Amino acid sequence: MLSFGSAPADSIVKPVKTKFRYEAEIDKLSNQYSILDSSLNEIHEYRNRYNLGNIGLAATNLCFPSLQQSLGFNFAQNNFQNFIYQPHKIEYYDTRTPYTELFFMVGSKKELYSKFTHSQNVNKNLNFTANFQRIRSDGFYTRQNTNHTDFSVSGNYRSSNKRYFLISNIINNNLKNAENGGIANDSVFEKLPVQDRRLLPINLAAADRKYRSRSVYLKQYVNLGPKKMLADSTQKVQVQPTSVLSYSILVHDEMFAYTDLNPTSGFYTNIYNDSIRTFDSTYIFRMENELAWRLLENKKDGSARKIGFQLGMKHQFVKIEQFCGIDTVISTLAYRLGNRKFYGETIQNSIVNAEVYNFSERFAFALQGAYVVDGFNSGDNSFSLSLNYNFANSMQNIGFTGSMISRKPDNIYLNNYSNNYKWANRFENVSYKNARMFYKIGKYDMELGAIAHQYTNYVYFDGYNVGQETEDVQGFSGYLNKTFHVKHFAFRNKITYQYIPDSSVIKLPQWVTEHSLYYENTLFKNALRFQLGFDVFYNSAYFANAWSPALGQFYLQSQKKIGNYPYVDIFLNLKISRARFFVKYENANGVLMEQAYYYVPHYPIPDFALKFGVVWRFFD
Repeated sequence: MLSFGSAPADSIVKPVKTKFRYEAEIDKLSNQYSILDSSLNEIHEYRNRYNLGNIGLAATNLCFPSLQQSLGFNFAQNNFQNFIYQPHKIEYYDTRTPYTELFFMVGSKKELYSKFTHSQNVNKNLNFTANFQRIRSDGFYTRQNTNHTDFSVSGNYRSSNKRYFLISNIINNNLKNAENGGIANDSVFEKLPVQDRRLLPINLAAADRKYRSRSVYLKQYVNLGPKKMLADSTQKVQVQPTSVLSYSILVHDEMFAYTDLNPTSGFYTNIYNDSIRTFDSTYIFRMENELAWRLLENKKDGSARKIGFQLGMKHQFVKIEQFCGIDTVISTLAYRLGNRKFYGETIQNSIVNAEVYNFSERFAFALQGAYVVDGFNSGDNSFSLSLNYNFANSMQNIGFTGSMISRKPDNIYLNNYSNNYKWANRFENVSYKNARMFYKIGKYDMELGAIAHQYTNYVYFDGYNVGQETEDVQGFSGYLNKTFHVKHFAFRNKITYQYIPDSSVIKLPQWVTEHSLYYENTLFKNALRFQLGFDVFYNSAYFANAWSPALGQFYLQSQKKIGNYPYVDIFLNLKISRARFFVKYENANGVLMEQAYYYVPHYPIPDFALKFGVVWRFFD
């Protein structure tokens, strides 16, 4: 969560002695750490709201889509990535005293969401951190239940002389969700005053989706440079790094599974293999090794260089297998012995990457590029440029970012073997280009920017088919983020405008806005801080992509427009010492307006619901 510059000061007097970094900062040997945000801002916004109507279900995107930025094999868009731990996005802590954070939320329809983080330094050079999260909710509609259990264990170590540094993590994610295919008749939901949503008929009565991922990641750094004695009383010798050599290895597997005990319900257009029971699964195993060298700012003589660069090489090994349910001709014994395999492939890629950057606090630039020199994705490439200028003696900066990527479409567009979907395609490389300019004024808590987008050979799902657009697709988006502070009142605004031709295969709302108006003050001699206010979320009407339960992806549809509905949440946030609480009444205007609230066609968002949550931190 972000804290805003002009917000009232935090009531904690003692400085927090816990900080963390991400892998990207460690790669650059940066001393920049993130400090824990102990403000009340947005603590009630604990999850992505743009989903199928229940926490833990697939989430959609209301903004311009971007291709997978890291080159190499990619199976498909993971629409559950907001709920899982990922190897390259783990936080690596440094804490002087043991640190624990507990998050617990309860809501209507048995909604439970809990998170736990514990971090502890064994000594000043070695830290271990454990994360755990659990999501469990029945939802408002029949067969909408979710069940997620995820954990990660990470560690980071540095030698006393700063020659060697190590980060590592182990992750296990498990998601189990029912799939109801959406409600069967939207007009019944929108027009009739149905009190119990579970009385509404649904499309699928016996379908489920599971996802599991496991990974082990380790990255080692060796700092290259002369040894120097510290000019203090310790008389310790430490390395003054001029460059850093790193090596990483990732072992990762994931499994997607979809089952339906009633394939002939009439929901599916095609049934290819089994009309008694659908059991589709995809298993992906990957191993990646990467070696990189980065030139740092310090020279051996102690002076500073102006330009640095980085070189790296990655090898990727991937094995993918797709299975499709019990063929009625095959005996149960043969099925148990594994006669289910329909598609399998082994993929390898060799990828090189480079970066050129400068060392300057006033003006910074970075030019990055990557290329797949050999393998399944041979010829795929990406380039990016970033420029940033900080005005002197001012909290203002202006910047430009641009990127372009050309890569093979995700594997799911090329090959798919399941009970309801089957194809083998050859498509041209997909490319995406964008250019963004932005201007930030920290003093006034404001940022505005504009982005131009261009897609070439864009691929998409269209019902039960896959298509590739032969014409370039171009679009534009502009945004303004601004927070107003007037005494104890704050008015936070995020406004996005998007333009794309109506005939495009990419469907987006023209306007997406988020607003929050609240009053913040203290009571009981500053012992209690509170925020009382409301949030409004709005997007204009558009033909949003629909959800395919069997495919696990979103696809084009042109029958139902959704949007043009303001979602209003009322909240009260409280803080007592290191404990923070929130009470939230979601979709508060649902009882007053027409019942036509969706983020995805045929999947209404939850009705008005009361929720309570607590965030509690311990530093010893």
